Amino acid sequence: MKSFLLKGKKPIIRWGLLPNETYFEGKVPDGYNLAVSPWGNEGYIVIDVDRHGDQDGFDVIPTDIAVELRSTYCYPTKGNGMHFWFK
Repeated sequence: MKSFLLKGKKPIIRWGLLPNETYFEGKVPDGYNLAVSPWGNEGYIVIDVDRHGDQDGFDVIPTDIAVELRSTYCYPTKGNGMHFWFK
């Protein structure tokens, strides 16, 4: 796993060049976001469900899958969406 800063939605460094187990530490500066990349040897995936304007990603998720999503580790994003983690 690694974490790094984004400016908008673009990494400030090519994330593929960042070795695993590299973590950003400290306060995230204004105008930046923190990204966490779980891909690697850990076997995690993250499903990012967004809401933008009148488009809501949750509207296209079947009810039975939505229940399963809510049963895993998840947290809200700044844009009122959610990140769902699976191993």
